[in-house]
Amino acid sequence: MVTQKKLESLLWHGWQLLCVLTILLCLTLSSVLCAKSPSKQVMVVGLFSGKAVVIINNKQFLLRANGKMINGVQLLSSNSERAVLLIDGQREVLTADTAAGSIGQAVKQTKKVQIWANQQGMYLVQGRINGAAASFMVDTGATYVVMSSVEAQRLNINYKQFGRLSRAATASGIVATYNLEIDKLTIGSIYLRHVKVAIIEGKHPQRILLGMSYLSRIRMESKGRSLMLIQH
Repeated sequence: MVTQKKLESLLWHGWQLLCVLTILLCLTLSSVLCAKSPSKQVMVVGLFSGKAVVIINNKQFLLRANGKMINGVQLLSSNSERAVLLIDGQREVLTADTAAGSIGQAVKQTKKVQIWANQQGMYLVQGRINGAAASFMVDTGATYVVMSSVEAQRLNINYKQFGRLSRAATASGIVATYNLEIDKLTIGSIYLRHVKVAIIEGKHPQRILLGMSYLSRIRMESKGRSLMLIQH
């Protein structure tokens, strides 16, 4: 026969055991939740044949097929529709509308500008710098928007006063450049503020090179001879 004292003792030990099991369960759940935390966020924002513009942990890079690995990410192949990436040793197939990780953006009005390649395969487009008309050629190989000093003077850009003297490698060799930011660059309905430019003394390039200091801040889609610039 179980006495009142024994019953109270059994209830006490049972309650202690329940507390221990509850603590162990909480610790187990905590470790599982931590393990699910993503370590890398990767998003494709521009697709070309053999090249892709990729955001890795909120930083933008231009990757080339079978090129060097950047932050654990390597581009294996790409076309105008998708990119095959090696992310921390794991093969991933991404389009410009998908991401590996959890990068979120607020929904804004989408602006698009379509550019067609000419017979030489170059994408030429008209735009504006600080409100003044200018001619551009899309160049994903250029780090900055690049223009000649003749063009800078026509656009009333005081590069010698506000620019930082630097050097850049070109097809003609190492040249001196003046690096600075322009207030506003507009292509069609897409405009960006505070765009980095490099100015080279002389008449070249004859057209302003629309480089990655502008292109990396928007999205690009290439299909056939058409290049679409997209701003969200």
